[in-house]
Amino acid sequence: GYVKNISWIDNTFYYVNGPAVEINSGYQSGSSWKRTCTNSTGDLACTEVDNITIKNMVVHKARSGWHVDCFENAPCTNLHFENITILEEPKTKKPIMKCGNVASGTVVGSDLREIFDESCASLETLP
Repeated sequence: GYVKNISWIDNTFYYVNGPAVEINSGYQSGSSWKRTCTNSTGDLACTEVDNITIKNMVVHKARSGWHVDCFENAPCTNLHFENITILEEPKTKKPIMKCGNVASGTVVGSDLREIFDESCASLETLP
C-alpha cells in the first residue's frame, strides 16, 4: 500500500501524548515485518510514503520530539516540513527529530534543522 500526497497545513496541537510529529511506515506488528516488510508468502509489501507536507504547525506541548521511521526497502521520499513551532519542550530534553530511512525532503523556515540528529541528513534546508 501507500500513503501519498498528504498535507497538514495550519494546525495547532495542545498536549500531544507522544511525539510532536510522527511518520511511521512500519506500523504493522511484529519485529520481523518491520525489518523486512515481507508478507507471509515472502512478497515485498512495504508501505510507500511519498510527498507528505507538514506546514504552519504549532505544538504547544508534546511528550517527545519528532520521529520519522520508514522501511529500508521503501524509504520515505519527498517529506516537506515548513514553519513548525514547538512552544514548550518536553521536560526530559529538547525536541529531537530522528529519522530512519528517509531518502529525500526539505525543511523550510524556523529553527528545525537545530533539532535534527545526524540520521536526518537527507533533508535539505531551504530559506
